[in-house]
Amino acid sequence: TTVVETPETLEGNLQWITGTNMVAYNYMTQENLGPWAGYLGAYDLDTGNVLVLDDQSHSAHGFAVSPRDGTILLDDAGLPMWYSMETGPVDVPMETYAPNYSSFAAPSFSPDGSTLTFMAYGNEGENNTAIVAVDTTNGTSKILHPYFMAGQRVGPEIAWSPNGSQIAIVTQGETATETKYGIGLWIIDPSTEVEHFIDEGNSLLWSPDGASLLYVDYGTGSYLEAKIMQVNATDFNTAQIPFPAGAFPFQWIDLGN
Repeated sequence: TTVVETPETLEGNLQWITGTNMVAYNYMTQENLGPWAGYLGAYDLDTGNVLVLDDQSHSAHGFAVSPRDGTILLDDAGLPMWYSMETGPVDVPMETYAPNYSSFAAPSFSPDGSTLTFMAYGNEGENNTAIVAVDTTNGTSKILHPYFMAGQRVGPEIAWSPNGSQIAIVTQGETATETKYGIGLWIIDPSTEVEHFIDEGNSLLWSPDGASLLYVDYGTGSYLEAKIMQVNATDFNTAQIPFPAGAFPFQWIDLGN
């Protein structure tokens, strides 16, 4: 079934809005194509209506949908914003939660929707980058894995394990990490703040049971030679998955069904 036909618009990053028959997505027109995720839109499968949720400033690193209430957390040109279908956009007071940081990217929710996380960036200096975790129930926040970043903010990733006990993150240009390309993969326990450096890699995908995490190791730097690795979430040992070079993890499926 063709949902929409928009030859002059590029849509991507589709996510179902919890509790509705609607799909949210980022979109870009031909006039504003670029290295960003785009504006925020939605499609209502019940009515066939296309909704423009935010066409004022484009998102650098996409959005996340709350599994609890369907509200949308987006990176609105570096500033966090909530979007509710009932109330519209609402600013997130990050000056309270993370006063030492001025811009934010890679929004994500914990599996129960109670905690939201961002990659946070501050002024040049010591520990100018970190992960901010905000507990929306009690209004508190934590600064996880502060580090000094040298270089561009390319492709940050934050991926919660399915049970919410661990967060996998990809840091960029982390000078203290001995990686060839400065792309460091870490697994962090958000409650104890204990962290483990895994390897150089990105494109994160947790198994449904949270027992392991897949990631891509670029090896020589060419995506044509990339290999898929698996890390055990208990002992943090890694092993290569025997997929062809250049493969990327996309989704888990249950072949038993």
